[in-house]
Amino acid sequence: MNLSTIDIVVVVIYAIGIFGLAQWVSREKAGHEKDSSDYFLASKNLPWWAIGASLIAANISAEQIVGMSGSGYAIGLAIASYEWMAALTLIVVGFSLATSVLFLKYRDLNQVWDMVTQAGFFLAPIIYPLGIVPEKFHVYFYIWPPTPIIEFSRTALVSGHAPSLLAHACLLIEVMAVLTVGTLVLKRMGPRAAELV
Repeated sequence: MNLSTIDIVVVVIYAIGIFGLAQWVSREKAGHEKDSSDYFLASKNLPWWAIGASLIAANISAEQIVGMSGSGYAIGLAIASYEWMAALTLIVVGFSLATSVLFLKYRDLNQVWDMVTQAGFFLAPIIYPLGIVPEKFHVYFYIWPPTPIIEFSRTALVSGHAPSLLAHACLLIEVMAVLTVGTLVLKRMGPRAAELV
Protein backbone atom coordinates (compact mmCIF):
# COMPACT_ATOMS: atom_id res chain seq x y z
CA MET A 1 0.00 0.00 0.00
CA ASN A 2 1.50 3.33 -1.07
CA LEU A 3 0.44 6.69 0.26
CA SER A 4 0.07 9.44 -2.28
CA THR A 5 1.42 12.92 -1.71
CA ILE A 6 -2.00 14.30 -0.77
CA ASP A 7 -2.39 11.59 1.91
CA ILE A 8 0.94 12.49 3.50
CA VAL A 9 0.09 16.22 3.37
CA VAL A 10 -3.26 15.64 5.08
CA VAL A 11 -1.68 13.52 7.84
CA VAL A 12 1.07 16.10 8.47
CA ILE A 13 -1.39 19.03 8.55
CA TYR A 14 -3.65 17.07 10.92
CA ALA A 15 -0.74 16.23 13.26
CA ILE A 16 0.47 19.84 13.29
CA GLY A 17 -3.08 21.08 13.93
CA ILE A 18 -3.65 18.67 16.84
CA PHE A 19 -0.27 19.55 18.35
CA GLY A 20 -0.97 23.28 18.03
CA LEU A 21 -4.44 22.93 19.55
CA ALA A 22 -3.03 20.91 22.48
CA GLN A 23 -0.38 23.54 23.13
CA TRP A 24 -2.94 26.36 23.02
CA VAL A 25 -5.42 24.60 25.32
CA SER A 26 -2.78 23.51 27.85
CA ARG A 27 -1.12 26.90 28.32
CA GLU A 28 -1.00 28.06 31.94
CA LYS A 29 -0.66 31.28 33.82
CA ALA A 30 2.88 32.31 34.65
CA GLY A 31 4.21 30.76 37.86
CA HIS A 32 1.78 27.83 37.98
CA GLU A 33 3.45 24.45 38.45
CA LYS A 34 1.60 21.49 37.05
CA ASP A 35 1.06 18.40 39.18
CA SER A 36 -0.85 15.14 38.86
CA SER A 37 -4.24 16.75 39.59
CA ASP A 38 -3.79 18.93 36.50
CA TYR A 39 -3.34 15.82 34.38
CA PHE A 40 -5.82 13.40 35.95
CA LEU A 41 -8.51 15.80 37.18
CA ALA A 42 -8.20 18.58 34.56
CA SER A 43 -7.20 21.01 37.34
CA LYS A 44 -10.63 20.31 38.88
CA ASN A 45 -12.19 22.67 36.34
CA LEU A 46 -14.35 20.20 34.42
CA PRO A 47 -17.76 18.97 35.60
CA TRP A 48 -18.23 15.24 36.18
CA TRP A 49 -20.32 14.76 33.04
CA ALA A 50 -17.58 16.22 30.81
CA ILE A 51 -15.00 13.87 32.29
CA GLY A 52 -17.39 10.93 31.87
CA ALA A 53 -18.09 11.91 28.26
CA SER A 54 -14.36 12.09 27.54
CA LEU A 55 -13.90 8.59 28.97
CA ILE A 56 -16.65 7.25 26.74
CA ALA A 57 -15.27 9.10 23.71
CA ALA A 58 -11.79 7.72 24.39
CA ASN A 59 -13.23 4.21 24.61
CA ILE A 60 -14.95 4.49 21.21
CA SER A 61 -12.20 3.60 18.83
CA ALA A 62 -11.48 1.55 15.76
CA GLU A 63 -12.38 -1.52 17.82
CA GLN A 64 -16.02 -0.40 17.87
CA ILE A 65 -16.15 1.19 14.42
CA VAL A 66 -14.26 -1.46 12.47
CA GLY A 67 -13.76 -4.46 14.74
CA MET A 68 -17.31 -4.86 16.00
CA SER A 69 -18.72 -4.36 12.50
CA GLY A 70 -16.37 -6.98 11.10
CA SER A 71 -17.18 -9.40 13.91
CA GLY A 72 -20.88 -8.79 13.35
CA TYR A 73 -20.48 -9.63 9.69
CA ALA A 74 -18.40 -12.73 10.45
CA ILE A 75 -20.29 -14.27 13.37
CA GLY A 76 -23.63 -12.47 13.35
CA LEU A 77 -25.56 -10.44 15.86
CA ALA A 78 -24.19 -12.32 18.88
CA ILE A 79 -21.32 -9.85 19.12
CA ALA A 80 -23.85 -7.18 20.13
CA SER A 81 -24.35 -8.85 23.51
CA TYR A 82 -20.87 -7.53 24.36
CA GLU A 83 -22.17 -3.98 24.05
CA TRP A 84 -25.44 -4.71 25.84
CA MET A 85 -23.42 -5.73 28.88
CA ALA A 86 -22.40 -2.06 29.15
CA ALA A 87 -26.03 -1.31 30.02
CA LEU A 88 -25.88 -3.84 32.85
CA THR A 89 -22.65 -2.26 34.08
CA LEU A 90 -24.24 1.20 34.12
CA ILE A 91 -27.24 -0.15 36.03
CA VAL A 92 -24.89 -1.70 38.61
CA VAL A 93 -23.06 1.63 38.90
CA GLY A 94 -26.34 3.47 39.48
CA PHE A 95 -27.42 1.00 42.17
CA SER A 96 -23.96 1.16 43.75
CA LEU A 97 -24.00 4.95 43.94
CA ALA A 98 -27.32 4.96 45.75
CA THR A 99 -26.74 1.98 48.02
CA SER A 100 -23.29 3.15 49.09
CA VAL A 101 -24.91 5.84 51.24
CA LEU A 102 -28.27 4.18 51.86
CA PHE A 103 -26.60 1.19 53.53
CA LEU A 104 -24.94 3.54 55.98
CA LYS A 105 -28.21 5.17 56.96
CA TYR A 106 -30.44 2.09 56.93
CA ARG A 107 -28.16 -0.64 58.31
CA ASP A 108 -31.08 -2.57 59.73
CA LEU A 109 -32.35 -3.29 56.21
CA ASN A 110 -29.25 -5.18 55.02
CA GLN A 111 -30.93 -8.57 55.45
CA VAL A 112 -34.04 -7.35 53.63
CA TRP A 113 -31.90 -6.02 50.78
CA ASP A 114 -30.11 -9.38 50.47
CA MET A 115 -33.45 -11.17 50.27
CA VAL A 116 -34.82 -8.72 47.67
CA THR A 117 -31.67 -9.05 45.55
CA GLN A 118 -31.75 -12.85 45.62
CA ALA A 119 -35.47 -12.90 44.82
CA GLY A 120 -34.81 -10.48 41.96
CA PHE A 121 -32.21 -12.76 40.44
CA PHE A 122 -34.60 -15.70 40.65
CA LEU A 123 -37.27 -13.56 38.98
CA ALA A 124 -34.94 -12.52 36.15
CA PRO A 125 -35.39 -14.91 33.21
CA ILE A 126 -31.90 -16.39 33.32
CA ILE A 127 -32.68 -20.13 33.44
CA TYR A 128 -36.10 -19.90 31.79
CA PRO A 129 -37.34 -17.95 28.75
CA LEU A 130 -39.67 -15.05 29.41
CA GLY A 131 -42.01 -16.51 26.81
CA ILE A 132 -43.32 -19.11 29.27
CA VAL A 133 -44.74 -16.31 31.43
CA PRO A 134 -48.13 -14.94 30.32
CA GLU A 135 -47.76 -11.78 28.22
CA LYS A 136 -49.73 -9.57 30.62
CA PHE A 137 -47.07 -10.10 33.33
CA HIS A 138 -44.06 -9.20 31.15
CA VAL A 139 -44.18 -5.54 32.15
CA TYR A 140 -43.52 -6.50 35.78
CA PHE A 141 -40.51 -8.55 34.80
CA TYR A 142 -39.09 -5.70 32.73
CA ILE A 143 -39.13 -3.39 35.76
CA TRP A 144 -36.28 -5.47 37.18
CA PRO A 145 -33.18 -4.03 35.41
CA PRO A 146 -31.39 -7.25 34.40
CA THR A 147 -34.42 -8.59 32.49
CA PRO A 148 -34.10 -6.43 29.33
CA ILE A 149 -30.40 -7.18 29.04
CA ILE A 150 -30.95 -10.92 29.47
CA GLU A 151 -33.75 -10.89 26.89
CA PHE A 152 -31.67 -8.79 24.46
CA SER A 153 -28.81 -11.27 24.66
CA ARG A 154 -31.13 -14.28 24.40
CA THR A 155 -32.84 -12.80 21.33
CA ALA A 156 -29.51 -12.14 19.62
CA LEU A 157 -27.80 -15.40 20.57
CA VAL A 158 -30.66 -17.89 20.22
CA SER A 159 -32.90 -16.49 17.50
CA GLY A 160 -30.40 -14.23 15.73
CA HIS A 161 -32.77 -11.25 15.62
CA ALA A 162 -32.07 -7.72 16.81
CA PRO A 163 -34.37 -6.37 19.52
CA SER A 164 -36.73 -3.66 18.35
CA LEU A 165 -36.00 0.06 18.44
CA LEU A 166 -38.66 0.44 21.15
CA ALA A 167 -36.86 -2.16 23.28
CA HIS A 168 -33.59 -0.24 22.85
CA ALA A 169 -35.32 3.01 23.82
CA CYS A 170 -36.82 1.39 26.93
CA LEU A 171 -33.42 0.03 27.95
CA LEU A 172 -31.84 3.46 27.46
CA ILE A 173 -34.54 5.12 29.57
CA GLU A 174 -34.14 2.50 32.30
CA VAL A 175 -30.35 2.90 32.40
CA MET A 176 -30.62 6.69 32.50
CA ALA A 177 -33.25 6.55 35.26
CA VAL A 178 -31.17 4.22 37.46
CA LEU A 179 -28.01 6.31 36.94
CA THR A 180 -29.85 9.58 37.60
CA VAL A 181 -31.53 8.33 40.78
CA GLY A 182 -28.26 6.82 42.02
CA THR A 183 -26.38 10.06 41.37
CA LEU A 184 -29.05 12.20 43.02
CA VAL A 185 -29.16 9.99 46.12
CA LEU A 186 -25.36 10.09 46.38
CA LYS A 187 -25.25 13.88 45.91
CA ARG A 188 -27.95 14.45 48.49
CA MET A 189 -26.79 12.02 51.17
CA GLY A 190 -23.09 11.70 50.38
CA PRO A 191 -21.85 14.81 52.21
CA ARG A 192 -23.45 13.53 55.43
CA ALA A 193 -22.25 9.93 55.00
CA ALA A 194 -19.28 10.44 57.34
CA GLU A 195 -21.69 11.29 60.17
CA LEU A 196 -23.38 7.91 59.76
CA VAL A 197 -20.27 5.76 60.13
